Amino acid sequence: MSPLSSARRQAGQAALLLSLSILVWLSVVGVGVVEIGIADVRRVTYEGRRQEALAAAESALDRATLRLRANLSRIRGVEAGDWMEPGSERWRVCAPCSATDPGDYETFGAPWTRYGPIPDLFASQEPDVQRATASYIARSERPGEALPGWSTLHVIAEGRSADGSALARLRRSYQLRPLLWRIPRAPVEVTAAATITGGFSIVTDDVVPPQSVLPDADALSLLFGPAASDVGALRASARMLDDCTTLGPGSRGLLWIVGECVVSTGTAIGSTETPVVLVVESGTVHVQTPIDLYGILALRSSPAGTTGLVQANGPSALHGALVADRELGVIAEDFSVRYDPVVLQRLLQLAGQLSEVPGSWTDHR
Repeated sequence: MSPLSSARRQAGQAALLLSLSILVWLSVVGVGVVEIGIADVRRVTYEGRRQEALAAAESALDRATLRLRANLSRIRGVEAGDWMEPGSERWRVCAPCSATDPGDYETFGAPWTRYGPIPDLFASQEPDVQRATASYIARSERPGEALPGWSTLHVIAEGRSADGSALARLRRSYQLRPLLWRIPRAPVEVTAAATITGGFSIVTDDVVPPQSVLPDADALSLLFGPAASDVGALRASARMLDDCTTLGPGSRGLLWIVGECVVSTGTAIGSTETPVVLVVESGTVHVQTPIDLYGILALRSSPAGTTGLVQANGPSALHGALVADRELGVIAEDFSVRYDPVVLQRLLQLAGQLSEVPGSWTDHR
């Protein structure tokens, strides 16, 4: 074989090897590009599912919070439909307890109690009804109860993607403040000397003074604390009434009336178990028929300087305390204020405002 033929053959082999190398390199690059593309598709798909799960969890969290705000007066109540109704078993002691899986994100020990999954957060036709749940978790001292001493309440929600491959868990914490800052220390508390006429009487024991005059303080501020400085927010937490005609034994919580309060039902308002805080602003309380009112009657002046007037045409009793931030006038045939510590202590269980704990939002995905 001639040297020229040998050289050509070697050059051809080198070209073949080079072509094969390039082909292999292109194949490797092509496979890598495909794998990167597949990974991107998977990542985008999972991110979509993750966002789907997060949206479901956020929806459940928001609805659970709205449910909480709408039931502030029932959280610590023990009557039918209340959250601590005996035998309802809404709150269950946890040991440990979390909204879903105690092993992988949040563990609560024996002092904690859980209400959940919260029923009926979504309508049956809504897509999130099968994909999102929420629970309330709070400290407890006894089974069936929650929030002793107004501790922090946690709202925990879980959401899943439609195919179940992605999971999101959220927690938001709230401080549930009591409605009353303090209970009256006397059957009658006023910010000016009271003018009492007629058959007005005060019933108390030897420990509690019959009357407390507060010349340098606002009686409503002492009753509601800092919340009294924001009357709008205080009204928002109350049940606003046009008049007193609907008051009766089923009345409960904070009731607020602007104007005249004429009571003609001839029955009880509230009860020993479910007393009321009745605020009458810029109006007269006129009791036309004998009644028993359980709780606190608070008279608010607007503008300042007006006289709070209570008129009673028959034998009636206020079981609790009378508070006024204006001069108090009572015209009554037979009206008594009976200081009742049991009723007043029950009023301390009423929920006031719900405040989100700053920085409490946590996101587990």
